[in-house]
Amino acid sequence: GIRIFTIINSPIIAPVEKAAADIDRISSDTITKKILSEFIDQYGPFDVIHFHSFEGISTNVLSLKHLYPNTKFLHSVHDYCIMCPKAKLWNHGENCLYSPRKFMCHDCLKRNLRLSIEDYKLMRSSDSIPFKIKIKKKFSHIFHTTHANSDDQYRRYRDFNRRMINTYSDGELCVSRRVAEIMESEGFSKAKLIVNYIGTKVASMATYHSRTDINTPRLTILFMGYATEEKGIFVYLDALRQLGPYRNNIILKFASVIKKKRIKQQILKLRDTFKDVIIYD
Repeated sequence: GIRIFTIINSPIIAPVEKAAADIDRISSDTITKKILSEFIDQYGPFDVIHFHSFEGISTNVLSLKHLYPNTKFLHSVHDYCIMCPKAKLWNHGENCLYSPRKFMCHDCLKRNLRLSIEDYKLMRSSDSIPFKIKIKKKFSHIFHTTHANSDDQYRRYRDFNRRMINTYSDGELCVSRRVAEIMESEGFSKAKLIVNYIGTKVASMATYHSRTDINTPRLTILFMGYATEEKGIFVYLDALRQLGPYRNNIILKFASVIKKKRIKQQILKLRDTFKDVIIYD
Protein backbone atom coordinates (compact mmCIF):
# COMPACT_ATOMS: atom_id res chain seq x y z
CA GLY A 1 0.00 0.00 0.00
CA ILE A 2 3.00 2.32 -0.13
CA ARG A 3 3.08 4.58 -3.19
CA ILE A 4 6.40 4.76 -5.00
CA PHE A 5 7.45 7.51 -7.38
CA THR A 6 10.52 7.71 -9.59
CA ILE A 7 12.35 10.60 -11.23
CA ILE A 8 12.97 9.51 -14.82
CA ASN A 9 16.09 10.79 -16.60
CA SER A 10 17.37 12.96 -13.80
CA PRO A 11 19.90 15.44 -15.19
CA ILE A 12 22.22 14.29 -12.40
CA ILE A 13 23.57 10.80 -12.98
CA ALA A 14 23.81 8.35 -10.09
CA PRO A 15 26.03 7.15 -8.55
CA VAL A 16 27.94 10.35 -7.86
CA GLU A 17 31.14 8.86 -9.30
CA LYS A 18 29.48 8.86 -12.72
CA ALA A 19 28.12 12.37 -12.21
CA ALA A 20 31.69 13.52 -11.51
CA ALA A 21 32.25 13.68 -15.26
CA ASP A 22 30.45 17.03 -15.06
CA ILE A 23 30.56 17.98 -11.39
CA ASP A 24 29.40 21.59 -11.87
CA ARG A 25 26.06 20.32 -13.17
CA ILE A 26 25.13 19.15 -9.66
CA SER A 27 25.36 22.54 -7.98
CA SER A 28 23.82 24.40 -10.93
CA ASP A 29 20.85 22.04 -11.35
CA THR A 30 17.36 23.48 -11.05
CA ILE A 31 15.35 20.63 -12.57
CA THR A 32 15.36 18.16 -9.66
CA LYS A 33 14.51 20.97 -7.25
CA LYS A 34 11.54 21.98 -9.41
CA ILE A 35 10.34 18.37 -9.68
CA LEU A 36 10.47 17.87 -5.91
CA SER A 37 8.64 21.14 -5.29
CA GLU A 38 5.86 20.11 -7.69
CA PHE A 39 5.69 16.71 -5.99
CA ILE A 40 5.31 18.28 -2.53
CA ASP A 41 2.61 20.65 -3.80
CA GLN A 42 0.66 17.76 -5.30
CA TYR A 43 1.07 15.11 -2.59
CA GLY A 44 2.07 17.05 0.54
CA PRO A 45 2.30 18.64 2.94
CA PHE A 46 4.75 16.31 4.69
CA ASP A 47 6.00 16.29 8.27
CA VAL A 48 9.42 14.97 7.22
CA ILE A 49 11.32 14.57 3.96
CA HIS A 50 14.26 12.24 4.50
CA PHE A 51 17.06 12.01 1.96
CA HIS A 52 18.93 8.73 2.28
CA SER A 53 21.50 9.99 -0.20
CA PHE A 54 22.20 12.91 -2.49
CA GLU A 55 23.12 10.78 -5.47
CA GLY A 56 21.00 11.57 -8.50
CA ILE A 57 19.68 14.77 -6.95
CA SER A 58 21.21 18.14 -6.01
CA THR A 59 21.54 19.25 -2.40
CA ASN A 60 19.88 22.49 -3.46
CA VAL A 61 16.55 20.67 -2.89
CA LEU A 62 17.15 21.46 0.79
CA SER A 63 16.55 25.14 0.01
CA LEU A 64 12.87 24.23 -0.46
CA LYS A 65 12.76 24.72 3.31
CA HIS A 66 11.93 28.34 2.42
CA LEU A 67 8.68 27.22 0.78
CA TYR A 68 7.82 24.49 3.30
CA PRO A 69 9.00 25.78 6.70
CA ASN A 70 6.86 23.27 8.62
CA THR A 71 8.50 20.27 6.96
CA LYS A 72 11.65 18.80 8.47
CA PHE A 73 14.36 18.08 5.92
CA LEU A 74 16.66 15.28 7.08
CA HIS A 75 19.63 13.53 5.46
CA SER A 76 21.34 10.27 6.44
CA VAL A 77 25.12 10.34 6.17
CA HIS A 78 26.02 6.74 5.43
CA ASP A 79 28.54 7.65 2.74
CA TYR A 80 30.57 10.74 1.92
CA CYS A 81 29.10 11.74 -1.46
CA ILE A 82 28.53 15.31 -0.21
CA MET A 83 32.32 15.66 0.19
CA CYS A 84 33.81 13.09 -2.14
CA PRO A 85 32.86 12.45 -5.77
CA LYS A 86 33.63 8.76 -5.19
CA ALA A 87 31.62 8.80 -1.92
CA LYS A 88 34.43 6.95 -0.09
CA LEU A 89 37.06 9.49 1.01
CA TRP A 90 39.57 6.95 -0.25
CA ASN A 91 42.44 7.97 -2.51
CA HIS A 92 44.88 5.42 -3.95
CA GLY A 93 44.71 3.04 -1.00
CA GLU A 94 44.72 5.70 1.71
CA ASN A 95 42.12 7.41 3.85
CA CYS A 96 41.79 10.73 2.05
CA LEU A 97 41.53 12.77 5.24
CA TYR A 98 44.92 11.55 6.51
CA SER A 99 46.70 11.52 3.19
CA PRO A 100 49.01 14.07 1.55
CA ARG A 101 46.52 13.70 -1.33
CA LYS A 102 43.63 15.07 0.74
CA PHE A 103 40.90 16.27 -1.61
CA MET A 104 43.12 15.91 -4.67
CA CYS A 105 40.02 14.67 -6.49
CA HIS A 106 41.30 15.26 -10.00
CA ASP A 107 44.28 12.98 -9.35
CA CYS A 108 42.05 10.36 -7.72
CA LEU A 109 39.34 10.30 -10.39
CA LYS A 110 41.44 10.55 -13.51
CA ARG A 111 42.00 6.78 -13.44
CA ASN A 112 38.30 6.10 -13.70
CA LEU A 113 36.35 5.90 -16.93
CA ARG A 114 33.46 8.32 -16.58
CA LEU A 115 30.91 8.79 -19.29
CA SER A 116 29.16 12.02 -20.10
CA ILE A 117 25.40 12.45 -20.09
CA GLU A 118 25.58 12.41 -23.87
CA ASP A 119 27.25 8.98 -23.73
CA TYR A 120 24.53 7.64 -21.42
CA LYS A 121 21.85 8.92 -23.76
CA LEU A 122 23.62 7.13 -26.60
CA MET A 123 23.64 3.89 -24.60
CA ARG A 124 19.92 4.16 -23.82
CA SER A 125 19.01 4.83 -27.43
CA SER A 126 20.39 1.48 -28.54
CA ASP A 127 19.69 -2.14 -27.63
CA SER A 128 23.42 -2.85 -27.57
CA ILE A 129 26.35 -0.84 -26.27
CA PRO A 130 27.42 1.49 -29.11
CA PHE A 131 30.86 1.06 -30.63
CA LYS A 132 31.96 4.45 -29.25
CA ILE A 133 31.30 3.32 -25.67
CA LYS A 134 32.99 -0.05 -26.23
CA ILE A 135 36.12 1.72 -27.42
CA LYS A 136 36.09 4.03 -24.40
CA LYS A 137 35.78 1.08 -22.02
CA LYS A 138 38.47 -0.97 -23.76
CA PHE A 139 40.91 1.93 -23.72
CA SER A 140 39.81 3.45 -20.43
CA HIS A 141 43.45 4.17 -19.55
CA ILE A 142 43.35 6.74 -22.36
CA PHE A 143 39.76 8.02 -22.01
CA HIS A 144 39.99 8.85 -18.32
CA THR A 145 37.33 11.49 -18.32
CA THR A 146 35.03 13.35 -20.63
CA HIS A 147 35.25 16.60 -18.66
CA ALA A 148 38.62 17.30 -17.04
CA ASN A 149 37.40 18.82 -13.78
CA SER A 150 39.92 20.75 -11.75
CA ASP A 151 40.44 20.42 -8.00
CA ASP A 152 38.91 23.89 -7.75
CA GLN A 153 35.68 22.61 -9.33
CA TYR A 154 35.54 19.75 -6.83
CA ARG A 155 36.19 22.25 -4.00
CA ARG A 156 33.25 24.34 -5.20
CA TYR A 157 31.11 21.17 -5.18
CA ARG A 158 32.03 20.47 -1.53
CA ASP A 159 31.51 24.11 -0.54
CA PHE A 160 28.08 24.17 -2.20
CA ASN A 161 26.91 21.00 -0.43
CA ARG A 162 28.23 22.25 2.90
CA ARG A 163 26.42 25.58 2.46
CA MET A 164 23.11 23.91 1.54
CA ILE A 165 23.28 21.56 4.53
CA ASN A 166 24.43 24.16 7.06
CA THR A 167 21.76 26.61 5.91
CA TYR A 168 18.71 24.42 5.36
CA SER A 169 19.03 20.89 6.78
CA ASP A 170 17.11 20.16 9.98
CA GLY A 171 19.33 17.22 10.84
CA GLU A 172 22.24 15.17 9.51
CA LEU A 173 21.77 11.59 10.73
CA CYS A 174 25.32 10.25 11.06
CA VAL A 175 25.51 6.45 11.12
CA SER A 176 28.35 6.46 13.64
CA ARG A 177 30.11 8.81 16.04
CA ARG A 178 33.16 8.77 13.76
CA VAL A 179 31.06 9.95 10.81
CA ALA A 180 29.83 12.86 12.94
CA GLU A 181 33.42 13.73 13.89
CA ILE A 182 34.44 13.76 10.22
CA MET A 183 31.47 15.93 9.28
CA GLU A 184 32.30 18.43 12.02
CA SER A 185 36.00 18.47 11.08
CA GLU A 186 35.03 19.37 7.50
CA GLY A 187 32.94 22.35 8.51
CA PHE A 188 29.44 20.93 8.79
CA SER A 189 27.44 22.50 11.60
CA LYS A 190 27.80 20.50 14.83
CA ALA A 191 24.30 21.59 15.89
CA LYS A 192 22.82 19.63 12.97
CA LEU A 193 24.77 16.39 13.54
CA ILE A 194 22.80 13.56 15.15
CA VAL A 195 24.44 10.16 15.73
CA ASN A 196 21.86 7.60 14.65
CA TYR A 197 23.38 4.15 14.27
CA ILE A 198 22.35 2.30 11.15
CA GLY A 199 20.32 -0.88 11.56
CA THR A 200 17.58 -1.98 13.94
CA LYS A 201 17.17 -2.87 17.61
CA VAL A 202 16.24 -6.45 16.79
CA ALA A 203 19.30 -7.80 18.64
CA SER A 204 18.05 -6.48 21.97
CA MET A 205 14.70 -8.21 21.52
CA ALA A 206 15.62 -11.42 19.70
CA THR A 207 15.18 -14.83 21.26
CA TYR A 208 18.09 -16.70 19.80
CA HIS A 209 17.16 -19.99 18.18
CA SER A 210 19.81 -21.74 16.14
CA ARG A 211 19.69 -24.78 13.92
CA THR A 212 23.18 -25.57 15.21
CA ASP A 213 23.84 -27.41 18.47
CA ILE A 214 25.25 -24.81 20.85
CA ASN A 215 27.81 -27.37 22.00
CA THR A 216 29.29 -27.92 18.56
CA PRO A 217 33.04 -27.33 18.45
CA ARG A 218 32.71 -25.45 15.18
CA LEU A 219 32.06 -21.78 14.53
CA THR A 220 30.95 -20.12 11.30
CA ILE A 221 31.98 -16.52 10.64
CA LEU A 222 30.38 -14.53 7.82
CA PHE A 223 31.84 -11.52 6.01
CA MET A 224 29.00 -9.81 4.14
CA GLY A 225 29.44 -6.85 1.81
CA TYR A 226 32.03 -5.55 -0.61
CA ALA A 227 35.38 -7.29 -0.17
CA THR A 228 37.41 -4.14 -0.75
CA GLU A 229 40.26 -2.36 0.97
CA GLU A 230 38.19 0.60 2.08
CA LYS A 231 35.60 -1.78 3.60
CA GLY A 232 38.33 -3.30 5.78
CA ILE A 233 38.89 -6.64 4.04
CA PHE A 234 42.66 -6.62 4.70
CA VAL A 235 42.14 -5.78 8.38
CA TYR A 236 39.70 -8.70 8.58
CA LEU A 237 41.98 -11.17 6.78
CA ASP A 238 44.91 -10.18 8.98
CA ALA A 239 42.82 -10.80 12.10
CA LEU A 240 41.79 -14.23 10.81
CA ARG A 241 45.42 -15.22 10.24
CA GLN A 242 46.16 -14.48 13.90
CA LEU A 243 43.58 -16.91 15.28
CA GLY A 244 46.17 -19.65 15.78
CA PRO A 245 44.96 -23.15 16.74
CA TYR A 246 41.28 -22.15 16.67
CA ARG A 247 41.32 -21.97 12.87
CA ASN A 248 40.81 -25.72 12.42
CA ASN A 249 37.29 -25.45 13.83
CA ILE A 250 36.18 -22.31 12.00
CA ILE A 251 34.20 -22.19 8.74
CA LEU A 252 34.56 -18.90 6.87
CA LYS A 253 31.82 -17.59 4.58
CA PHE A 254 32.05 -14.58 2.29
CA ALA A 255 28.85 -13.18 0.81
CA SER A 256 30.70 -10.69 -1.32
CA VAL A 257 31.47 -9.25 -4.69
CA ILE A 258 35.20 -9.93 -4.99
CA LYS A 259 36.57 -7.99 -7.94
CA LYS A 260 40.29 -7.96 -7.23
CA LYS A 261 42.20 -11.14 -8.01
CA ARG A 262 44.70 -10.44 -5.22
CA ILE A 263 41.96 -10.35 -2.60
CA LYS A 264 40.31 -13.54 -3.88
CA GLN A 265 43.66 -15.35 -3.79
CA GLN A 266 44.19 -14.33 -0.16
CA ILE A 267 40.72 -15.55 0.77
CA LEU A 268 41.17 -18.90 -0.98
CA LYS A 269 44.58 -19.31 0.71
CA LEU A 270 42.73 -19.49 4.05
CA ARG A 271 41.51 -22.96 3.03
CA ASP A 272 44.94 -24.25 3.99
CA THR A 273 44.33 -23.60 7.69
CA PHE A 274 40.57 -23.16 8.24
CA LYS A 275 37.92 -25.88 8.31
CA ASP A 276 36.35 -24.52 5.14
CA VAL A 277 36.05 -21.32 3.11
CA ILE A 278 32.82 -20.74 1.17
CA ILE A 279 32.23 -17.82 -1.21
CA TYR A 280 28.74 -16.68 -2.21
CA ASP A 281 29.17 -14.19 -5.08
